[in-house]
Amino acid sequence: MKKNLFFASFLMAMGIFTSCSKNETLSVNQVPNEISIRAYTSSPTKADIINTTNLKKFVVFGYQTETDYEGVGVLGTPYIDALAVTRKDDSENWSYDNNYYWPIDGKKIQTFAFSPKDELVSDYLTSETDYPSFKYIVGEAGSTQKDLVVSSLLNLVKPEKN
Repeated sequence: MKKNLFFASFLMAMGIFTSCSKNETLSVNQVPNEISIRAYTSSPTKADIINTTNLKKFVVFGYQTETDYEGVGVLGTPYIDALAVTRKDDSENWSYDNNYYWPIDGKKIQTFAFSPKDELVSDYLTSETDYPSFKYIVGEAGSTQKDLVVSSLLNLVKPEKN
């Protein structure tokens, strides 16, 4: 009987302690205007499969424009200038220096990215008459030949949910 009474008292005490605890999880975005940069692949290439598992680094250029960008026009000075985005493996978040924020004055963001980020890519240039361009040197040996992945996201505005 004493064991049952002790056990019942113990359970009641635990019930009181747990019912008094207040566990609230608040998810507050401290920087709601920050732009998150990461990779997403959905279209396979004809060579080895390139996906976010084996994509380890890429370079991003971003521009703020007053109007939509259709491939023709002045992009101006880069807002995001040759930003190296890297990670060691797909279990880690992408890392990069500096933080970038959505414009609050109605401007739009134009982004251009490519991978690999190495000496095979050079001479990135913008033009008033065409999309940005660069030179890419295909490696001579099989081990130095890498798939070139290029992406652009145009006329981006701050998402509604932020």
